[in-house]
Amino acid sequence: MVTFVFNEHKIRIENNSNGDPKYVGEAQTGTATSATNWRIKLITYDANNDPTQVDWADSNNKFEKAWDDRATYSYG
Repeated sequence: MVTFVFNEHKIRIENNSNGDPKYVGEAQTGTATSATNWRIKLITYDANNDPTQVDWADSNNKFEKAWDDRATYSYG
């Protein structure tokens, strides 16, 4: 898991088994990972490990998700 801070936003990244970004979350700096103030996207890869698709959690990019729950949302 990697965390970056840019200006007022924090970005967290969870990598897949190949070391590529799988989940990417953004929130204001200082936001707890359990707070529902994140927007989260899922990156999908093909058999060649090339990114093919980016989907937002529950099909929206609003800051209303919890990073800790990223695997429980629907993407697509």
